[in-house]
Amino acid sequence: GFRNSVPLFSALKSDTMRPRHWKQVEVFSGIEIDMNPATFNLKILFAMKLHRFKDQILEMVAASRGEAGIEKSLQEISVYWKKVFFTLRPYKENPAKGYLLDDPADICMQIEDNSMTLAGMSASPFAGAHSRALRQWEGDLNLVNECISAWKTVQMKWTYL
Repeated sequence: GFRNSVPLFSALKSDTMRPRHWKQVEVFSGIEIDMNPATFNLKILFAMKLHRFKDQILEMVAASRGEAGIEKSLQEISVYWKKVFFTLRPYKENPAKGYLLDDPADICMQIEDNSMTLAGMSASPFAGAHSRALRQWEGDLNLVNECISAWKTVQMKWTYL
């Protein structure tokens, strides 16, 4: 009882635990968990006898940590791309003649780096909870890369007219 439950309580208090993880605990334990802070206490937690589900709980907490790592990386990618802007410069120093896209090499390198990161995260056993966001980012970065490539091709041809 007590001796076996304490490590589980410690694991369950992980910041990576989301409501979906608590729902999983409810499913495999068959115990409804009322997470109301006004009523949820240590006595109720002990009464659940969660030590009977030690392996499932530890596995689920490990999964929550893996999912949290993916969530954090997705957030970092999102924050980065909100700050990215393309730089334009006047063609032949004359704005009346149009603008050219400045060399987007840094942006292309970041796309490649993020694409590799996303591919690695997608292959993770913890990707399930974030698979939609991972696919969305992969598609968005691929589209941006294709647009840059097309823009550079058109721009090169246009400057030689």
